[in-house]
Amino acid sequence: MKKQVFSFLLALVLVVMMIPLTVSAADTDVAKIGDVSYASLADAINAATDGQTVEVLKDCNFAGATISKNITVKAAEGLTAKPLITTAASIVPGANTNLTFEGLAFYSTKNVFSFGDGSDTSTLNLKNCDVESNGYYCVFIDKNGITLNIEGGKYRSNWGVVICGATMPKTDEERTKITVNINGAEMTQTANVGGMYAVISNGNGKSNIEINVENSTLFAQAPEGATGGACIKIGGNGGANNITDKNVLNIRNSILKSNVQYGIYVARTLKTDITLENSEIMLENPTAATAGSCVKVDGSTENVTLTVKGDNSKLNSKSQYCIYFNGSKNAVINLDGGKLIVEETGITSAWAVSTYNTPADAPATVNVNGSEIDTAKVSLSLDGSTKLNVTAGNIHEEKSILYTNGTQQTAKGHPFTGTQYAQLLKGTTKDSESTNVRFAMQVPTEGYAKYGYLVSVNNKILFFGLANGEKIRSTETTTLFSSIYANGEKIGSDVEGQSWLALGIDGVLKADFDTEIRVRPYAIDASGKIILGETYAFTVSNLLNQ
Repeated sequence: MKKQVFSFLLALVLVVMMIPLTVSAADTDVAKIGDVSYASLADAINAATDGQTVEVLKDCNFAGATISKNITVKAAEGLTAKPLITTAASIVPGANTNLTFEGLAFYSTKNVFSFGDGSDTSTLNLKNCDVESNGYYCVFIDKNGITLNIEGGKYRSNWGVVICGATMPKTDEERTKITVNINGAEMTQTANVGGMYAVISNGNGKSNIEINVENSTLFAQAPEGATGGACIKIGGNGGANNITDKNVLNIRNSILKSNVQYGIYVARTLKTDITLENSEIMLENPTAATAGSCVKVDGSTENVTLTVKGDNSKLNSKSQYCIYFNGSKNAVINLDGGKLIVEETGITSAWAVSTYNTPADAPATVNVNGSEIDTAKVSLSLDGSTKLNVTAGNIHEEKSILYTNGTQQTAKGHPFTGTQYAQLLKGTTKDSESTNVRFAMQVPTEGYAKYGYLVSVNNKILFFGLANGEKIRSTETTTLFSSIYANGEKIGSDVEGQSWLALGIDGVLKADFDTEIRVRPYAIDASGKIILGETYAFTVSNLLNQ
């Protein structure tokens, strides 16, 4: 009987002893691997082996460390909020590792994540994480040959969200390429006053960097009084060695919103390719006096190509520029789709697209292949060293002025309100080897120094300054006529104060009789400004059939 009582008491004691141990684990442990719990996140990470998953159970502190393991650290199943990890120092991926964090929140007064010495060929995956740094960066990259993948989540910093550092050498080797992929994230930069800051930047002296932004939103939200800043900065800062090369920036289905100078800023780079596809850059400049631009490319650059495409692309500037290239060598601007808008802000001079100080031996090229340009000020302002090709699109010339190759022109208030006539050389038949065409229109007798026609075969849009000048002929005169002859009949002007403008082109070949010929009248006022009329289209064959 005593033995039975003792056994019962022993069992009872063991049960009682077990209860506080279980309660203690549930209350104090912050992470687990499988069924094993750990009192600190550091203990769990130290215990993890390649391929294992560390689950975070609750908010905790982490001293920061280099993690040289292929592991996943994620929020435990069933939690209603993301566990907050407060770090005292950076989390650093180790060499040749694939490190993943998922469903967590991070806060630090230092760099939260950092690629540095010992991070060679490492990959960091941040999935649905919220990351905030107060005073430093969310992710700092200071090593070649790494990959950063961000999927979802919110990122916030008062310095920079994803920033490349300054100590890596330039390299062309593919294995040392830096790749940054951002998909479905929201990133906000509440910048410090002064300096050139950015939500994303490749900083100083970096080369061979590819940045892909998709389905994301980037905010450059500076405090009042801040000037320099951008959503994305490409290129190095000052210094002979801080000139970047082989930069690629792809932005798709995303929004860049800035209340400071720039949406995208490019400087000190030898080659950069930028593609904006079905995305928006919204520049809400706080001061009308500041020369802001959705895309700004400095004169310290070479071989920068900007391509805007997709029906849903939009560059909307409440400052001076949508696109501004200042002194860039061998630059290319492709406007293949979307819309460029410069809103009325009170700034006297505002441009949708501007090239300035382009070197004559390294000319810029602007190709308008489908975009719409809508501004009440200047749609295109291109210097004399810029080549312009227009094949499609809508430049809204009736609302704006164009400066091409140093020539000011506009369709605003043009004087051509009558009917455009076209006449063939007498005796022309469908079997003629060639013919001459004369154009005639009534125009104001006073107020203009010269009149003329732009004539082209197979060119959709006619104005001065096209690079493919061989496709456009310009006929010009100071002579007007009180009457013209048509089919042997003398026809005078039927409008008081107007006379006939009659000019033509010779040598239209038989092979072009069925080809659309487009003509556009123009007048030049005393100041030298060219005023463009409407464009008319016809064929020689159609004229023969009339």
